[in-house]
Amino acid sequence: MDSVDAYYHHFAHPINCMIRDYNDFGRLVFKAMTQRDRVQKIDDVAYAIRLAKRLGLNINKNHLSVQFLKVRENANAIKEKLIQFICKVMQRENDYEDAYVGSEIFKKSINLETRNYMGTLPKRIENFQTNMNKN
Repeated sequence: MDSVDAYYHHFAHPINCMIRDYNDFGRLVFKAMTQRDRVQKIDDVAYAIRLAKRLGLNINKNHLSVQFLKVRENANAIKEKLIQFICKVMQRENDYEDAYVGSEIFKKSINLETRNYMGTLPKRIENFQTNMNKN
């Protein structure tokens, strides 16, 4: 039987943490109004503000008011900033590392040919772009 903490590193991964915060923030702030109660309100404003700070948004409780969010441009601006933050986290976490991904599992390290090939990648991209500009 596996230990309960064996897969905690997946739970604590920055991308998974960001997605959980994103889902909670969207559930709190952008939830749809039900037919029963036509008044939309944010249940826990303090929690929504903490989530917004973790998601890279600088908002206050006035930005979470119903009148502010009813304006489509305001709601879209918040959503765009959320998407930018998601892209930033994904880019940061998906950078190439000079290590073999399965090194812990297979007890192997990246070979020298792959390391040299990845080292020449920026130069090859630059050469490709200059050749495309000539054509």
